[in-house]
Amino acid sequence: MAIQILQDGPRNVIVKLDLVVAGAVAATELIDPADLGPIDNYSNLLANQLAIKKITYDVQSPGSVTILWDATTDVTAVTLAGHNTMCFAEGQPLQNNAGTGKTGIINYSAVDGATDYTVTVVLELIKQRV
Repeated sequence: MAIQILQDGPRNVIVKLDLVVAGAVAATELIDPADLGPIDNYSNLLANQLAIKKITYDVQSPGSVTILWDATTDVTAVTLAGHNTMCFAEGQPLQNNAGTGKTGIINYSAVDGATDYTVTVVLELIKQRV
């Protein structure tokens, strides 16, 4: 498994996940906004939440990967299978709608396929302070 932060600017973050799924993967941390740089160059405030602007993915059949908002009970943001790009409307990114125990962390999980499969997911995120 490899998680790379490709960009960490004052507003935008790009993170890439590459993995080979050899069995079910329980919810695992993908990115924590607290580990990123500040949201501006003046106050040094850190983001405490991330919104999803765009997802580009390639999930080898028969697998799927679920992107989750971390909370007491994780909330599914999106489930990915096959290959595609999902763009969310400018100014209306996919928002973290987790409830009790919301942390701002984005997790992922994967189902067990009949055989091992590969996953590549690139998330374009927006830092937020709520």
